[in-house]
Amino acid sequence: MDERFTAIWERALNYLEIKPRTVREMEEYLEKKDYRRDGIHAVILKLEEYDYLNDDHYIESYCFSNAMGKKHGRRRVFQDLKRRGIDEEKLSRLSTLIPEEDEIEFCQEHFERAVKKSEGEPYRIRIRKASDYLMRRGFSREAIAHALSTLDEESCPIDRTRFEKHLNHYVKLHKRKATTQRERKSKVIQSMLTRGYPYEMVREAVEERDDI
Repeated sequence: MDERFTAIWERALNYLEIKPRTVREMEEYLEKKDYRRDGIHAVILKLEEYDYLNDDHYIESYCFSNAMGKKHGRRRVFQDLKRRGIDEEKLSRLSTLIPEEDEIEFCQEHFERAVKKSEGEPYRIRIRKASDYLMRRGFSREAIAHALSTLDEESCPIDRTRFEKHLNHYVKLHKRKATTQRERKSKVIQSMLTRGYPYEMVREAVEERDDI
């Protein structure tokens, strides 16, 4: 080995000691060190020969770590690995490495955490928040739909204290802005509906108020 190769080789091994890398990550790292392209290419080939760099193994390891830790959906894993420079052809294996039953199981776990955070809020809002949360974590529409189907409106009691707080806020707000009682009631109802509260619950509460 000549001195230039040895310097690049040692730098590459030091980089790998921190954690596994993809081929593209290694290339970008070495390029930033201003090594010559032919030297970088030679080192990359030798690292692959020794199996120190192997994108297929990296994908497998990443999926295993995901299953043991964050449990993100297949789409999120795809995006993360693509960002690390792995080509889409290799990433076609994700459907095997993260089978549909795992996708559904991971999604359900995240869903249960998401809905716990929104306890007391209206059913429609809880569903919307949970759906957005699951989409950000890369789950398929099918897995999300399956998770959402496990929550029904009857199992989502509304926090009455929060409801009254919102109602009082909109009553005060629209008393200043609307001129007639009919207009004020209509505005209050519309505002409460945007919060996800059921129409009948809102209408009854508004009709009971004598300060609108």
